Amino acid sequence: MSYVRFAGQYGDTYSAPVLPPLELRLRARMLEHLHPPHSPEVDELSFVTRVGGFLQAFDFEGIERLRRSKARRYLTVDIGVPEYLWRSKTRPELARYLAQCVEDALKAFIEKLKKDKAQVEGERLMAEWEQAKAAFLEDVDPGNVPEGLKWTNPRTGESGIR
Repeated sequence: MSYVRFAGQYGDTYSAPVLPPLELRLRARMLEHLHPPHSPEVDELSFVTRVGGFLQAFDFEGIERLRRSKARRYLTVDIGVPEYLWRSKTRPELARYLAQCVEDALKAFIEKLKKDKAQVEGERLMAEWEQAKAAFLEDVDPGNVPEGLKWTNPRTGESGIR
């Protein structure tokens, strides 16, 4: 079982290829930078993108329907991407939108676990997320990473993301 999962539901054949490449890249960066467990009660974080299209509209933006399964040990949330949003954005803008939705979802996951009185290392999760997000955004839109997350070795000139 993987700690981070993305799944999607698409409104038509035009919306189907929009987010999966970004989801795969973001998932790879999250698996690289997130070091579970962040809670002894959670084995999986699941993000379901609902991408609107001609045949089926998903008219909500952001996150909805946060759910937790104690028995199956996962947290999941829906991420809405209405048709007007994905048609009007560039790839880097969609990447930033997806990253913001995932960040909002992680914060909601932490709050849900705290509300359920479950142990959670929220600060560590969010610190690791910041690294994953910066690496993801650098992949998608090089040169557009917050200054505090960049580093350069003065001796070799090598640079990267913290």
